[in-house]
Amino acid sequence: MSLNKKEAVQSQIDGIMDTFDFRRVRKMMLAVGWTWANSENGTPEEWELRSKARSLLNECAGAGMIGCGGFMAHYTEGKDSDGPWVRLTLQWGESSLDDGVGYEAEA
Repeated sequence: MSLNKKEAVQSQIDGIMDTFDFRRVRKMMLAVGWTWANSENGTPEEWELRSKARSLLNECAGAGMIGCGGFMAHYTEGKDSDGPWVRLTLQWGESSLDDGVGYEAEA
C-alpha cells in the first residue's frame, strides 16, 4: 500500500503516540520534580503529556523542529533509491522514537 506524504506523516504520529513510553516520562518528571506551570497538579498527568506530544508532532510536521515542556519534536524528509520519505522524532530526555516512513511522491 502506497501512502501519500500526509498519510506518511500521520502514520509516523500514530506510531509514536502508540509506542512512546509516556508513563516512563511522567515517572522521570516526578523523580526530578519537573512541573508544568499550566498543569493542574504541577507534574503533568500522562494524558497531558500525550496531548502536548501530539500537538508538537503536528506543529513540527513540515517545519523542522519544535520543543516545549521537555519534549523535542523533529521533522525531516528526504529521498533515496526507494523514493521520498519522512521521519518524525519525539524526544524527552533519552526517550525517543525515530522510524522513517516512505511515501508515494505526487506528480
